[in-house]
Amino acid sequence: MFDRRKMAISVRFRLRPLASEKPYHRTHQIQLAFDALLGQKQSIPVPLQIRITVEGQEDGGFYLRWPEDRKPDPKRPWQGEVVTANPKLWDQKEQKLRGRHADIIAFNDELRKTELFIKNVLLNQQQQYKGGTGPKPTVKTVKEEYMTGQKPGFSLQSKLHHISPDISLVDAYDLYRNLLLSQKGTPCALSANTLDKWRSGLNYLIKYLTHIDALTLKAKEVNRNFLKRFHLWLLTIPAGSPKQIHLNRPMQLSNATDYATKAKKVFEYLIDEGITVDAGILTLEFPRDKPKDVYYLAPEHLERLFALKLTGRIAGALWWMKLMCLTGLDYKDAIRYVKNREAYEREGEEGKKIVITRNKPPKNECHIYMLPELHALLEEAKTKIPKIYFPNRFNDKAQEIATMIGFERDFTSKICRKTAGNLMLRSGFSMAGVAGIMGHSSVNTTTKYYVKTDGALVDEEYRKLVIPRVIINQPFSQIYKAS
Repeated sequence: MFDRRKMAISVRFRLRPLASEKPYHRTHQIQLAFDALLGQKQSIPVPLQIRITVEGQEDGGFYLRWPEDRKPDPKRPWQGEVVTANPKLWDQKEQKLRGRHADIIAFNDELRKTELFIKNVLLNQQQQYKGGTGPKPTVKTVKEEYMTGQKPGFSLQSKLHHISPDISLVDAYDLYRNLLLSQKGTPCALSANTLDKWRSGLNYLIKYLTHIDALTLKAKEVNRNFLKRFHLWLLTIPAGSPKQIHLNRPMQLSNATDYATKAKKVFEYLIDEGITVDAGILTLEFPRDKPKDVYYLAPEHLERLFALKLTGRIAGALWWMKLMCLTGLDYKDAIRYVKNREAYEREGEEGKKIVITRNKPPKNECHIYMLPELHALLEEAKTKIPKIYFPNRFNDKAQEIATMIGFERDFTSKICRKTAGNLMLRSGFSMAGVAGIMGHSSVNTTTKYYVKTDGALVDEEYRKLVIPRVIINQPFSQIYKAS
């Protein structure tokens, strides 16, 4: 029935490995269920992508999304999380997962339903075009209708100006989310990460409404107590990384407050539009986390770290830890720098420095003067770059090393970055200078989240005042001589 020549459409699925063979940051519950079903350890998550071709024009591809707590609805493809799959089970030629288990067969059936639904979108658009009621179908119009559920030519602004007083809460949230999406390319545009959180917020709202059997709840029927209950429910559900979900760890307060606040913003918009009245929603405030405790490797820990000699599977992690403690680079940026040092090293007014744009938004530039210890460390990797780990794997190794040097708190790559900030502060840089090294937009960010004053810093300041600085050939001893 769906002959490619007659329909001029191809719908293909493929696994989309990330750069540098990194795993996707989140494993879909379907993949976790299949791993458990087959009695194997958690497999590497690789996202599943859809690629549409119409009349020879191919779309760049987009991720397939399915809910984790119910069957997928092809009519609402934006609902759910990115579907991931075990690459060892995926058959690209057959476009399905290998296996005869009923759940795997059901998964493959849902893929076929999605494929047929997209092809039907083209059929309907062709009929509308022939009847003079729609534009000529293209890969763009097919993707747009599939992704939004709206016919080609749909005017978001028109719909925003004609919101039904009986609009459901889910549709109101989705309408507001589309308004945010429409700001792409303007000064008001939100980051991709923020927009993704809005989509996640919609999915959590749908889960909650399903939980209380009120999926069709009208927006005008909602009051502040509803939002309070939604916030409390968010605090009870497993959320976060696959490991956190597996351990049944509830959502963090900051995330629950963020999602509840997004729902509140939808109501603020509806109130401004006169669709609903303020039922105490505008004055509602949700609790927030206490400021994060800033901590890093103390002078004695740093000395032990650089004195430590390791071999085998963990040696590479030790080298990367040292590099990040000396530069303040994020793990991803550190890898990028080491792979192509010539592209980022510059001659500064007082010696060689690293000038690199951070991978993390807003992609600020870092200016990092290279300490003597850094030159020595880089010499160790002159012939071969140390082993590169997946981020989560690196954090596990770093935690092992932190335990070896007597550091008793949770340790991740971010602690290396905070350690570097404190090290630069002790070296004599001002807070503004440290902000420039770290690539922060504001000194406030540096002060609040990365460095803090303590007794050791006061000791160092005093030494600078009364004791001539003696440079000796030991790592950091010029900074921590009396610590």
